[in-house]
Amino acid sequence: MVGSHHLSEALAERGNRVSHVSTPLSVTHKILRKGEPDRLAAQERGVTVSAAGVRHYIPRPLLPAQARWTVRQLARALKRMGVAGADVLIVDQPLLWPKGFTGCTIVFRPTDLFTDARLVARASLLSASADGVVATSTPVLEAYRMGKIPGLMLSNGVDLSRFSPHHSGSKRAGYIYVGAVDARFDWGAVADLAAASDEPIDIYGPVSVGPPGPLPQNVRVHGPVSYDSVPSLLARARVGLLPLNAHPSNSGRSPMKLYEYLASGCYVLSPPIAGVDNASDAGVIIYDSSRSIGASARAVPNGTNSRGIDRAQEEDWSAKASRLQSFIEDLPRRRWSID
Repeated sequence: MVGSHHLSEALAERGNRVSHVSTPLSVTHKILRKGEPDRLAAQERGVTVSAAGVRHYIPRPLLPAQARWTVRQLARALKRMGVAGADVLIVDQPLLWPKGFTGCTIVFRPTDLFTDARLVARASLLSASADGVVATSTPVLEAYRMGKIPGLMLSNGVDLSRFSPHHSGSKRAGYIYVGAVDARFDWGAVADLAAASDEPIDIYGPVSVGPPGPLPQNVRVHGPVSYDSVPSLLARARVGLLPLNAHPSNSGRSPMKLYEYLASGCYVLSPPIAGVDNASDAGVIIYDSSRSIGASARAVPNGTNSRGIDRAQEEDWSAKASRLQSFIEDLPRRRWSID
């Protein structure tokens, strides 16, 4: 079982039997209607099976997983999915690792530098118990790889079958951001960019932290958008934005959207974070601060980013899954059979 939707599908396509247990939405979440509507709807559907054969399930414990998530609850979730045991447990979310559990091969796959005290504490325990650590950037790997435990840096990838520069025949124009708008989002950079450019700036995604003041008229905040509609939106845009602020977790991020932007033919504007280092020669333009984003934007060429498209071909999730599987095959093997 694995904690990443994209890697789940890619590993299954390689012939592995994969179950994806998503972050639980508790009874408390349901009563208070806390949680994204799409996830709440998916939970109501129960266990689903994808075309690749991945079993997907969002558990509904009484209390949030942050408060309590045990081996018994994990076993109950797997039984609900028709799974009798596991050879490998790949954990993205430390709070979904039952404290102290080592019943099968454990791979910790941190995707951020955690700042929440509960996550920091559990990540430390998990790092010490894991058989291997697979991190999405070098700073994250250095933070969570303990001693001589095997480690692998494996950045987030892209589904090349979905993202293409040919989804739209219209001329490319404007800036786009797709993703969560939260405490890590730099509204100041967006406002400074809008002041320096007349082109539209479209922001798609759930907003939990809004702008501190009125936005210029060329900034349009659309709210959540379905994943299926994202490829056509990106194919119409000229530049993909990664407006990340100085939040501590951003220094180690491997932005999920980076290679989706590039595969779609967008240029990318980003601050200097570790997760974009490998693509700096592929049409990724770096700005040093929100005040310099306007000058950096003027350096972005018009048209389609052909270098970015070529670079994204190396980052398909299938290639990531191949590297991950090779790494796991060299780790100690233990199987967990559920009674």
